[in-house]
Amino acid sequence: MNQLKNKGNLVSYSNNLAEARYSLLPIEQKLIFAMISLISPDDEEFKTYKIDVRQLADYMAIDRKSALRELDKATDRLMARVLRIPIDDGKRLLKLHWVSHCTLGDKVVEFSFHEKLKPYLLRLKGHFASFKYQIIVSFRGSYTIRIYHLLKTWEYKGFCEYALSEFREILDIDAEKYPEFKEFNRNVLAPAKREFEKQDKATGLYLSDISFDLQTIRTGRSITHLRFIIKKQAYQEAFSLLPQSDPNEVEVLAAVTEVESPALAALRLHGISDELAESFIAEQGDEAVLRCVNLFEEQVLAGKVKAQGAGLLLTLLKSGAGFKTPFELQLEQKKHTQEQQKQRQQQALDQAEKLAKRKAQWDKDYRAKVKQEIIAQLSTEQQAELLASIKRDNPIVASFIEDLNSHYCSASLLALAPHFEAGRAAYFAERMQAEGFIELETASEPLVLS
Repeated sequence: MNQLKNKGNLVSYSNNLAEARYSLLPIEQKLIFAMISLISPDDEEFKTYKIDVRQLADYMAIDRKSALRELDKATDRLMARVLRIPIDDGKRLLKLHWVSHCTLGDKVVEFSFHEKLKPYLLRLKGHFASFKYQIIVSFRGSYTIRIYHLLKTWEYKGFCEYALSEFREILDIDAEKYPEFKEFNRNVLAPAKREFEKQDKATGLYLSDISFDLQTIRTGRSITHLRFIIKKQAYQEAFSLLPQSDPNEVEVLAAVTEVESPALAALRLHGISDELAESFIAEQGDEAVLRCVNLFEEQVLAGKVKAQGAGLLLTLLKSGAGFKTPFELQLEQKKHTQEQQKQRQQQALDQAEKLAKRKAQWDKDYRAKVKQEIIAQLSTEQQAELLASIKRDNPIVASFIEDLNSHYCSASLLALAPHFEAGRAAYFAERMQAEGFIELETASEPLVLS
């Protein structure tokens, strides 16, 4: 029978699988990843993977008394879930189920994976990633696990960027669910970040080895792309797999995991020894090394070199191809300046639109206020005379005018107000200050294109 190790089995998978389209509940994701963690790097064929139900319950933080019932429901759902993997550069979509069979007994649950998943889980070379199974066990949200799975794929680069529409598709969130970005952020991204940054109360260490900062990119006024800056963080390893009935023998394994350089992880992924990788990083720095890795991977994707051969990558590193030329630095600075300018312009446009709406409401409020002040200053006789005069001047609507509060009386009342325009300007200034508006002059600032 397969065993889950105390320090947590590694879950390894191809990058294409991380970007597949699927939707699983947290318990289903944890069950699938538990099974994937049992695959040996040397396996050439899928096996029937078996796990003790009690051990699995402990790992997945399920009460042993209800474990069978929960696993029974989870496996029923899992057998029906469809996994959709883009192939041929996204031109086609491979649809399949995660598992070909599942057997659940009183003591053991066993799975066999769908044969079509072999390229994504067996004999992984080149573009693949791994994470410790124990980390996702602490996550409660299905989107948290899914986003963690995705970000670990790009951890070696330190960032990743997705079109918002593609990101929603990967998470299987249709356009009708959380249509506004504020809702999407509140219900999907923010909860994931909170779980990534949850800390152990005893040690203060994080329960996840990564987190992220989010940058949003706009096209016009709409947010269309998300850029995740992936951050490594020292985390708490803690697991107990001893029987629950024996609490005195529970061993808690705790350690501070050293934050590894993204450049070191990237070079190691391509078969370069740690000693050689560290010498390149010490000489050139993480950024320059990562640029060499990116150049190499672009050549691999273009089919010009093989992913297994690191000769070109070593050539790029030795030639210092990752260092930026003065011209590149100038272009980068120009692009940064333009992006900042566009952002300021967009902020000014957004504020101008909001201010215009507020001014329309303030105008309505001010007119109503002035009308009431004038009516209050008139005696009963003066009010009656004014009302009769307005009706005479407006015979067509006279029958609809009951008193001076009618909107048909507005123009006549406001004509009696001294310095109306000056008063309205002062009222607007007062409201702008009270509501924190600052009028920006940058809305009409031209873009610097050269």
